[in-house]
Amino acid sequence: MTTRDNTGLDLSAAAPETAAKFDAALRELALWRNPIAILNAATDEEPKFIMGHIFKAYMDMASTDRRYANMAAQRLEIIEDLCTKNCLARERLHLDVLRQWHAGDWIAASRGFDHLLATYPTDFLALWMAHQLDFYLGHSARIRDRIADVLPFWDPTHPLYSFVQGMHAFGLEEAGETERALAAGLSALNAEPRDVWSIHAVAHAYEMLGDFDRGADFMDAGTDSWSQQNVLVSHNAIHTILYRLEQGDLARVLDLYDAYVQPSGKTPALLGLVDGSSALWRLHLDGTETGDRWQRLANSWAPVAEQAFCAFNDVHAMMAFVAAGRDTEAARLLAALDRVLEQGDLKHNTNLAVTATVGRPICASLQAFGRADYSAVVDGLLPIRDQVIRFGGSHAQRDVVERTLLEAALRDNQKSLAEALISERLNHRPNSPYNRQKTAQLAAMA
Repeated sequence: MTTRDNTGLDLSAAAPETAAKFDAALRELALWRNPIAILNAATDEEPKFIMGHIFKAYMDMASTDRRYANMAAQRLEIIEDLCTKNCLARERLHLDVLRQWHAGDWIAASRGFDHLLATYPTDFLALWMAHQLDFYLGHSARIRDRIADVLPFWDPTHPLYSFVQGMHAFGLEEAGETERALAAGLSALNAEPRDVWSIHAVAHAYEMLGDFDRGADFMDAGTDSWSQQNVLVSHNAIHTILYRLEQGDLARVLDLYDAYVQPSGKTPALLGLVDGSSALWRLHLDGTETGDRWQRLANSWAPVAEQAFCAFNDVHAMMAFVAAGRDTEAARLLAALDRVLEQGDLKHNTNLAVTATVGRPICASLQAFGRADYSAVVDGLLPIRDQVIRFGGSHAQRDVVERTLLEAALRDNQKSLAEALISERLNHRPNSPYNRQKTAQLAAMA
């Protein structure tokens, strides 16, 4: 049986009830809630429902967690078997993308999404996953342009349209069109206030504009929307924290961290661990006392830190181990990276190539920072500054590497370099209290 989802795309082996579950799962995805329970119900109801299995495999791959990627391998076997019997053209394109992503060739998977969305521009699952993959690849312009390519094909009255608009808002911000990003994000939120990705896009825009007070007010006003029942809670909390850091409100920073990033008694998912490292490392660079938070975060990182599966995650795990003084775990993480680099295929595995050129050098530089070998930090980070974008994330997330380089230059008394780095920062955000603080610190150097 073939039926259609609510964008008019065909679904094979799907009764109307199964298609309704698929549509519900897409909405959960748009709201950054976990759709797996709905998808499991759909595939239990109809085991041959190919798009249900494809959806679950994508969720595994988008996690950037090797444990879930291993589950995706099992799902791929099911999809392959089903596709030998009955498979629509769109479903086969999804299978091709999943094969490439699971094999480690993120670039090929991205190109596969290009073809898929050129043919089926209202495929929300493909669009959402491609948007995340562009983010992981650090393809700032593509984050914007992929959404712009399909927007004309979407009916503005469609219930998923505002979420597409929110993705475009984030892409505009990452591509430097900050004012347009702010307008698009606020428009999307007017349609759906619970759209946490649009909240995230607006938070980015206010930060890039240097409008920290309005950004903090915006995030505070929207706390009920971004802090409940979604997997982006810790990340939106980080954006609130970044505003409070600029305002010098350290007590509020730690309260937000404890409430939303690493709540007592809960082990965060990988995204939460990354967010924890991102926030606490900024405090570490400033010499701020954070109690036992680093030790608790390092404890959470320890069971997953040797996956060597995503360079962005590796770097943030290393921050936790260095700041917590966990030299053994730091050394084991670096050894794990060396093993996969020695054994892997750097030509066809995107993450391995990024690990070799960006991830491992940053990890080694973080270790050097922990040893107070600030000259080695500068030597490790300065040559790769223009490559750091390759390990993905946003401008705001990658700024933690820039701050590390600047702090190392200041501590190593490399005044000319520090002056150049601060000048760059002031050019981008002249009203940043952090940038002004570093300017004063530079002026006080002998």
